[in-house]
Amino acid sequence: MDKNSKISIAVIGSGPSAISATKALVNRGAHVILIDYGEKLEEARQSKVDSLSLTPRSEWKKSDLKYLGQNSSIHSQAIPKKLVFGSDFIYANKNPYCRLEVLDKEISVSPTLAKGGYSIAWGGAMLPISEFDMSDWPIKRSELDASFNKILNDIPYSAEDDQLSVSFPAYRDVFSKLNISRQSSEFKDDMLKANFDTNPFTFNDSILCGQARLCVRVADDENNKGCTYCGTCLTGCPYKSIYSVDQDLDILIKNNKIEYRPGYYVESIKEIDSKIIINAINIKNKKNTEFKFDKVFLAAGALNSTRIMMESLNAYDVTVNFLDSQKFILPIIRFKSAAIEWPKINTFSSIFIEAKFPSIANYWNHMQISSVNDFVLKKLKIEEMSGIKWLLMKPGVERLMIAWCGLHSNLSNGFTATLHKSFGQKIMKINKKINPQTNSYIHRFSRKMFIKGLKTKSLFIPKPIISSIGGGNHFGGSIPMRESPNGPFETDRLGTPGGWKNLHIVDATILPSIPSTTIALVLMANADRIASNINLN
Repeated sequence: MDKNSKISIAVIGSGPSAISATKALVNRGAHVILIDYGEKLEEARQSKVDSLSLTPRSEWKKSDLKYLGQNSSIHSQAIPKKLVFGSDFIYANKNPYCRLEVLDKEISVSPTLAKGGYSIAWGGAMLPISEFDMSDWPIKRSELDASFNKILNDIPYSAEDDQLSVSFPAYRDVFSKLNISRQSSEFKDDMLKANFDTNPFTFNDSILCGQARLCVRVADDENNKGCTYCGTCLTGCPYKSIYSVDQDLDILIKNNKIEYRPGYYVESIKEIDSKIIINAINIKNKKNTEFKFDKVFLAAGALNSTRIMMESLNAYDVTVNFLDSQKFILPIIRFKSAAIEWPKINTFSSIFIEAKFPSIANYWNHMQISSVNDFVLKKLKIEEMSGIKWLLMKPGVERLMIAWCGLHSNLSNGFTATLHKSFGQKIMKINKKINPQTNSYIHRFSRKMFIKGLKTKSLFIPKPIISSIGGGNHFGGSIPMRESPNGPFETDRLGTPGGWKNLHIVDATILPSIPSTTIALVLMANADRIASNINLN
């Protein structure tokens, strides 16, 4: 039935949700046209990256590494922003088409117009969602199982079936895993020896620990190199060992599986006689363009998809709520020192800890544990691991680890968005929405981890560095899925807003809540579920 489908289908966007939906549709025999802004890294930086990709790490010039590793946010008081080879092009706040006005300094949100979305700057972390974290969803975790399995067996993935699987199944048939630092390995051993309660179905504290699950090639494949442990993960991988969804997009284009139409900024959509009409601006000639399709999958990212829907509904001066999984950092001091192995390591997180303390809240808290890396050294203003300054700092630095932590959206601050129209200009204004539990919860959780950490020969320093709202780019939920959607700002189980027939929103916009335990895999699985189950005839 699917293979004979002749309907016209468009996907708007090119991030994880868009590509996951596209692959599912292509596998069903559908012809997909992908409409995208498609912004790319600046040519000068890309030229440097291309040069490094053809050169062994030992021959890279310090001047090139310094140029591509530029990141002024490392020296601020806040949690640093991820850049792409020293460029902030993935953050579209300054783009003239993205008219966004942030009204509070505690907020740091941005849409992206990049080819591949935020996946080209992610930390590669991949975990499924737990049943505990989706009590307000209209679907069960079991309805995502097939999609989790399909996705994780189709992308580069470093993982093992370990203690994490108690609540976060590995969904993988064959396993391979990256090497981790000696410090990380010893820390994991101490966590496991602490013999924490791993049963999440009691009212006791439960803690799970295992090796980080990362979208990184462990070995060379037909497309790209495996990890060479060159230490530049947080800047960007010239060898493309880190998986990002634009790699799949390029393969789809190369094999003529889809039509890719970059260079369009989608303003609005409308449905007339069961046809979806997309109104977009051609960014080369600045002219309005219309596309007509039988079905459209909207996956432009939570901010862009929400803006498109607001413009489509003429919902000006209407305020919508966004959910966020706010982040915070806890420094860890190990009782035992370990020699710094950077740069000859993979600098993504090496250990995942999932902690659930029902006496505070019955949601999982996600922690990504990293050894000292280039970001940390720059933050500490250590230019060289030599000299008097290094000798003085060495004992502390060799005991230091970093826990990057996330909150479930029900425990996190959020923000609101209101679309205004004045003198022909459309501006989306962003304001904070404070959750009175957030700061108290973070500090109570931090104190809990300080006590738990003593059993692991570690001090979790209970002085959290809290991110700005939206700063982790794990936000959405502005048009959530409901069992019975009430109006156009809620969708059904297949992402169709009330009053529409052939539109499916498939990105973070429709999540009823945001788990702390990474978001990309959840987005990809939900998009795959929707695209695999809708009627294509």
